[in-house]
Amino acid sequence: MATATADTEKQTASQETLDSAGLASILFCSVQMVTELARRGEIPGVFMCGQWLFVKAQVLEHLREKAVLEQSTRREAARAVNNIQENAVDSPSQSQNSVKRGRGRPRVPAVDLSGLLPINTQTTHAGR
Repeated sequence: MATATADTEKQTASQETLDSAGLASILFCSVQMVTELARRGEIPGVFMCGQWLFVKAQVLEHLREKAVLEQSTRREAARAVNNIQENAVDSPSQSQNSVKRGRGRPRVPAVDLSGLLPINTQTTHAGR
């Protein structure tokens, strides 16, 4: 009876623990990618006996937390874009005055410099 319990625990532990190849099949990526992610600390794992080992429940929980965080970041970015678009529509004077321009440098309004520089239209050039 004790050996049956030990075998069951060992089988359960082996189902909960994954090597790099096992995790790669779950994540649909290469073993090299799993190794690199583990090395950078982006997925929870431990390097033991010359290989990376992962607890399946921890990796799945980490992925769930990361997905929720990324979803909220994308949602905030989308809301910010929508607010900008709504503000642009709310101010018709800006949208009427704005002219869509092609590529290149933006046009700068001309500045009247006539009062700053003395211009002598009667200037003659000595060599001509």
